[in-house]
Amino acid sequence: MIIRSALDSDKKPMSAILAQFNLLSRSDRSSDAAYVSRHNIEHSDTVCCSVAEDSDGIVLGFQSLKRVQDGTPFGLPPSWGFIGTYVALNAVRQGIGTCVVRGLEKSSQIRRGDDGRRDN
Repeated sequence: MIIRSALDSDKKPMSAILAQFNLLSRSDRSSDAAYVSRHNIEHSDTVCCSVAEDSDGIVLGFQSLKRVQDGTPFGLPPSWGFIGTYVALNAVRQGIGTCVVRGLEKSSQIRRGDDGRRDN
């Protein structure tokens, strides 16, 4: 399993994964490739967007971390973050969600410049 930053070329497989999620959750949210690119990969509020791919380069899941701004539909205060994690239906229960979360944790530790340990 490889966890890496999402590229614009990943928008089609990410779109297919989001469409599966929307179908199961009965969401009418857009899931086309342009939406995924605009709202997950290239959005100005995106802190990072990662994909999990198998050894053949097939995208099996993705995760997007965005900063909350005024007017978001989530009711969170500005400056908080929200994370969307999505896994392809044919890849559930294989640890993909856990891998992208660990990748996000590692990325945030690098950005903070620490090793993730806290003094108690």
